[in-house]
Amino acid sequence: MTKKEFDLIKEVINDRLKMDDIGPAVRLVTLYNRHGLINNRVTKRLFNCIRNEIYITCSMYDEIKSLEDEKTVDR
Repeated sequence: MTKKEFDLIKEVINDRLKMDDIGPAVRLVTLYNRHGLINNRVTKRLFNCIRNEIYITCSMYDEIKSLEDEKTVDR
């Protein structure tokens, strides 16, 4: 996932948490996963943030990037 893609996901999730309408955020994460832009570990992490109403921060980019790197190591 690129920094721009992360920023888009972060913005959508945080805005939707503020509005108490998480549907579009869930659909965006699902869409990214379906098209292979993020792996299942990243998807689960983002869904946990949405479910627990945790706002996404810029510092989470490194964590998510490391989850993606683990996917390439597993192959």
